[in-house]
Amino acid sequence: MTGDEQQAGAADCSGNPITNLAFFVAYAGTRDADRNEKPFDGENSSLRWPSGSGLCVSGPLTAQGEQYDDAVIAVGFAELLGYLSQ
Repeated sequence: MTGDEQQAGAADCSGNPITNLAFFVAYAGTRDADRNEKPFDGENSSLRWPSGSGLCVSGPLTAQGEQYDDAVIAVGFAELLGYLSQ
């Protein structure tokens, strides 16, 4: 996961990797907001599943706007362990 253009810094998978995730869900939104002919916007547009490359997403707190309408829900390993330990 990379930054969110706010507290976590720039949304840049190569220059600002924040953390590894246990899992994430990314929703492409209803439009191609960045107009690159791919459903995902911003850093999410490099997602390549299941090839294993480009598995970096923008932070869950990334604000929606003119160029970005995706939604990301992410769970880290510590949070997942907490769920499994209950």
